[in-house]
Amino acid sequence: MKLKRFLLIVSVFVVSFGAIAQTKTTNVSLSNSQTLTQKILTLEQNTQEEILLIQTDIQAINNSIDEIQTTTIANTALIQDTTEKTHKQITIWFAVLAGVISFISIACPLIVNISYQKYYFDKQVKQLQKNIDIITNDVNSTQINAAAAQTSLNKIEDLDKKLTILQQEVKRSQLKANRAAQRALASKFFTEALAEHDKNPQKAIELYTKVLALNETNVNAYNNRGILKKEIGDIEGAMKDYNKAILLNPKDTDVYNNRGILKKLLGDISGAIEDLNKAIELSPMDTDLYTNRGLLKALEDKNFEALEDYNKAIEINPNYAKAYCNRAELWIKSENIEKALEDYNKAIEINPTEADTYNERADLWLKEKQFNDALDDINKAITLKASEAVFYVTKGEIYLAMKKYNDAISLFNQAVLLDKNNEEAYILRAECYRKLANRSRNKTKKAEYVALAELDDIKINQLKNKND
Repeated sequence: MKLKRFLLIVSVFVVSFGAIAQTKTTNVSLSNSQTLTQKILTLEQNTQEEILLIQTDIQAINNSIDEIQTTTIANTALIQDTTEKTHKQITIWFAVLAGVISFISIACPLIVNISYQKYYFDKQVKQLQKNIDIITNDVNSTQINAAAAQTSLNKIEDLDKKLTILQQEVKRSQLKANRAAQRALASKFFTEALAEHDKNPQKAIELYTKVLALNETNVNAYNNRGILKKEIGDIEGAMKDYNKAILLNPKDTDVYNNRGILKKLLGDISGAIEDLNKAIELSPMDTDLYTNRGLLKALEDKNFEALEDYNKAIEINPNYAKAYCNRAELWIKSENIEKALEDYNKAIEINPTEADTYNERADLWLKEKQFNDALDDINKAITLKASEAVFYVTKGEIYLAMKKYNDAISLFNQAVLLDKNNEEAYILRAECYRKLANRSRNKTKKAEYVALAELDDIKINQLKNKND
């Protein structure tokens, strides 16, 4: 009984093992025509157990046995069924013999085939490892080259940044050079304009215009051009230049002062005072500003405020001759002749070469009918500045007061030669002609004087219309 069971088990084992071997043999024949990867995939698809056998070198046979055991367990039901059928078989030894023969015929090729597969697999694994090593080296080399390339790229980017910075620096330097060249040319024109102020105001204005074409923010050019435009009678142009200068620099004291003077000329005394207030706010120690504001306040008969401004100027600078002269005029308005003379004397003491002060004191002597003192002062003024038309007018007035009409007319003629637009000279000369006409008993001479006076009247009206 035991022998039967043994033979039955052996038969089943042989049949099962044969089936497995046959399957493996078929799979190997198919895998020979494919790449190593395809073989592995085919073996993996057909039987999971074979992959386990191939993947291991040392435990290949043990794994095969495990696989057979697994298959045997999985086919327990089949074995039981086969056992029942086997019991019915008559020839147990034939089955045993057949089983032995089957085992020998199937197992031997299987063992050879497995050995061949292991050898081929190992060879493919080694080749694959070599390929992996080659790829790894290539990757490493590529990584090294990539790192080197990245380093080079970083250097290029760094150089590009430096080049950009250098180009920007060059551009800035060029702009600076251009601006410097423009400033240099503007300075040249500005210097030339200063030289032409007294000689040729119109040319000086043209030069200042060139300065502003090169540098439209030059406040001094606007201010100086405004002064010159005022001198040649372009009042509107002067005001525009002063306004532009103040717009560019609202803290320029001189421009406020000059615009205040221009507003005075236009009769805008309150506006002029506002500009002087702003100027004094900016430069509270500037004596000229107090003196100029004092003049404006005197024009509005704000004599006490004017006196305060003159006193402030003298307080800041006790040697400021102009403040003494202006205060003297204020004393004259209040009929304080003594103080007026004191201030004129002080002004002359401070600056004995100032011709205008002698002229102003001569006027005071004239009002006081001190003709000799008046002539002394006016002669001193003419000696110091012989080209000033107003001095001859003053001297002519003295002679007119002394009833020396012909001498006075000669002096008025001299004044007109120096300044053909001196309206006061024509007025006083016409008065002299009428005085002579009234004095003359010669009708012809009388008519001649009257005609000359009328000619002066015509000239006076022309000047007035021109000024209007």
